[in-house]
Amino acid sequence: MIDLAGKAVIPGLVDMHSHTDRDSALLDIATGVTTVRDVGNDPDFLDDLKAHFDNGSAVGPHIVRMGFIEGRGPKAASSKVTAMTPDEAKQAVEFFAKRSYDGIKIYNSVPVELVPILAAEAHKRNMLVIGHIPVHMLAHEAVEAGYDGIEHINMLILNFVATHDTDTRDTTRFTLPGDKAADLDLTSQPVKDFIAELAKHQTIIDPTLSVFEGMFLNEPGKLPPDRVATVSRLPSQLARMFLTDSLPNAHDMHERYTASWSKMLALVKLLWQAKVPVVAGTDTIGGVFLQHELGQLVGAGIPIADVLKLATVGAARAMRRDKVFGTIAAGKRADLVVIDGDPLADISQIRKVVSSMRAGVVYDSAVLFAAASVVP
Repeated sequence: MIDLAGKAVIPGLVDMHSHTDRDSALLDIATGVTTVRDVGNDPDFLDDLKAHFDNGSAVGPHIVRMGFIEGRGPKAASSKVTAMTPDEAKQAVEFFAKRSYDGIKIYNSVPVELVPILAAEAHKRNMLVIGHIPVHMLAHEAVEAGYDGIEHINMLILNFVATHDTDTRDTTRFTLPGDKAADLDLTSQPVKDFIAELAKHQTIIDPTLSVFEGMFLNEPGKLPPDRVATVSRLPSQLARMFLTDSLPNAHDMHERYTASWSKMLALVKLLWQAKVPVVAGTDTIGGVFLQHELGQLVGAGIPIADVLKLATVGAARAMRRDKVFGTIAAGKRADLVVIDGDPLADISQIRKVVSSMRAGVVYDSAVLFAAASVVP
């Protein structure tokens, strides 16, 4: 028996956009993130990490693995698994299927004509398909080609402000939405049609607002007010990284980028209102930024209770795992979070984690924070 009088208990949180390592994994557990969807990692490293977390020899969350597939070329990201031909696409999916991965993630340089092949091969094996939108492709075309989920809010904005000729493998995929989103009419028919298509397909949207907030709102050496509470908890060498988080011309474009950022938040709310499955992911330091992401989603206009749902049972449903975790119920995995506060009244209370239970094992958050040199 554990006396939790005056405390709140919620299901374990889920980070839907993780690039897991040992340090971020420690912070995940400290902050109540008991499951992550890893969307891009060295497969040998990731499989070894998962084994250690699952057998208890290291502290870390449950990992749902998405195999990273990239094309080749001077602007391609580094990847052990690449595909430039139909045969290579089939081999890439088979590589991850043999390792029992839950899905694949398609990246920037994959040739457009391979997307439906990759999707079909993955779906044959009951694997999910998510990703960036490859260069020379637009988001609505990726959905039609078989995407189950799209990563990052900028990829949705590019659907309206980019063309097939836009090179989205470089920083253009950030600067173009920053420059153009402010003028996007969210009541226009193309936007309505796209949202309706996402709702029809139940395409999972992971906006990763936390990673874009700094790009668009930071001025050199100056954090946006909403980020101070999160960044100030980090060791100084990490906190400094977030002070230089902005795009190169952020100072000159500050007013424009701020307007575009507001439009991106408004789009997230429209997606949620249309019953498009929105989930919470970070694409940055684990744990503390998942808490920040939930605050961003509330700031976008989604009620707190619904934000907590999308970060727990909603995420589990998106990964077809809701019979295993996502709610507190008899027979489900014992992934629980104890909070010294009421996050339903104030989402910032989600930061006051006392302990996390991962598959029945309880971890003291203060001990883990101390080990990571992060302020509780």
